[in-house]
Amino acid sequence: MQGHTGFRETPSATEESPPPGVRVVQRISTVIEVLGDVTPIRPRAVGRTRTRIVQSDRSPLAFAQRVLDPALVAVLLPVSCLALGEEFDQPCRLLASIAFLAVLSIFRVAGLYGNSARLGAVSTFGRIAGAWTCVAALLAAIGYITGSVESISADVLLVWVPGVPVVLATAHMIVGAAMRLPRVRGIATRTAVVVGAGPSARELAQRMMDAPGCGVRLLGFFDDRPSSGGAGSLPLLGSLASVPDYVAAERVDHVYITLPVGSDAMAKLNERLLDTTASVSFLPQVLSAGVPNLHIEEVAGVPLFTSFDTPFADSGRRLVKRATDVAVAAILLVVAAPLMALVGIAVKASSRGPILFRQRRHGLDGKEIIVYKFRTMTVMEDGARVEQARRLDPRVTRLGRLLRRSSLDELPQLINVLQGRMSVIGPRPHALAHNEQYRQLIAGYARRHKVKPGLSGWAQVNGCRGETKTVDAMRARVEHDLYYLRNWSLWLDLRIAVKTLVVLFRDPNAY
Repeated sequence: MQGHTGFRETPSATEESPPPGVRVVQRISTVIEVLGDVTPIRPRAVGRTRTRIVQSDRSPLAFAQRVLDPALVAVLLPVSCLALGEEFDQPCRLLASIAFLAVLSIFRVAGLYGNSARLGAVSTFGRIAGAWTCVAALLAAIGYITGSVESISADVLLVWVPGVPVVLATAHMIVGAAMRLPRVRGIATRTAVVVGAGPSARELAQRMMDAPGCGVRLLGFFDDRPSSGGAGSLPLLGSLASVPDYVAAERVDHVYITLPVGSDAMAKLNERLLDTTASVSFLPQVLSAGVPNLHIEEVAGVPLFTSFDTPFADSGRRLVKRATDVAVAAILLVVAAPLMALVGIAVKASSRGPILFRQRRHGLDGKEIIVYKFRTMTVMEDGARVEQARRLDPRVTRLGRLLRRSSLDELPQLINVLQGRMSVIGPRPHALAHNEQYRQLIAGYARRHKVKPGLSGWAQVNGCRGETKTVDAMRARVEHDLYYLRNWSLWLDLRIAVKTLVVLFRDPNAY
């Protein structure tokens, strides 16, 4: 692999530790499983990486929702007090103010306002419920630390906390429908033409026609190649030279140019369009080149297209992710401490060797970290060659089989999470030897290290756990990991945590 990767040069073979049972609150697991679409992505389907643009949240719809959400959360608290005959006193007013600020920041970080996402009612409610769960946990922690939680009526909280996601999801659907309806019916739409009739131009046109709510009514294409024809119901309107005259005569609102940037044809056309009132947009060549997983960012006022950046480049997202990791890991360590003590005693008593197995693995940005596990084998492999665990592996102790099957051997990695080396949810870390082997065989393998490794991940809950007997099996796992990077949200983390509980004790690949 060319360039600096952060990986050591170590040849060899491969094993991935199975993910642990992340003990998320049992009472909500069934509800979340129903709300979220957790149908596994088939490995081969995931492999079709496409160019994707993550749009900003500056649309009128996103702005309306960003303002409405925290306002509704704050208003619902006095409404709950009024409905139950309770006084909206100082502690309640303080809670409403903190909730307003928390929703204002956390909901945006959770990805609720991207105007590229067209979500159904169930998905909308699920994302809101996931983000609100984080807000509620933060408010509970603040209330516990300050001691103010006892000053607020429990009945009010039992109405307000479950009621917020229901009201917000309803508001999202109503506001979205209200703002899209005029455009769907052809009101407040803008007329547009596409210059160029290549594959990228046709895809742009098709996406616009498939989304009537975007408010654009395409009239047709312009191209110098008569053989280009139209696309579907859109005709070929003429040559490039005829674009300005047509735009002026028909009072076209917008022109989308898909010609190569810097070409003489594009320069001349752009100069002539200056004499019209039409807005002009350019489809960057990087999209036509098929560069995958693009998003737009601004650096020092300059807009740039970035491919495969970490989802936590934004400091707000990084802070929310870290705070969630620390809170969940701390709670789970307290809850699991007695069980971990018993497991440690059993490991020491059942076979010779240390209680914990320490292995070098790669973490964020490919940096080497030490990962902890309860020892389950008679060997302590951590060199240039690490043999994968396989079914009925003679190296695995009798107790080790039980620990690996239930993922109890992974519990010490909660300490790794508190240390900041790992996350609760993320791509599973592989042994150094496995990374060196597969990064030379699978394109994009190193990209999975753009985030911290996790106790459980999207690949593991979708059947890509355990021994990877073929390169295709590892490739499927990597594709799932990259899907996680492209689509991260608090809601996705919650879905993975719940799915982990579902598959924990019935995964045939856990051995």
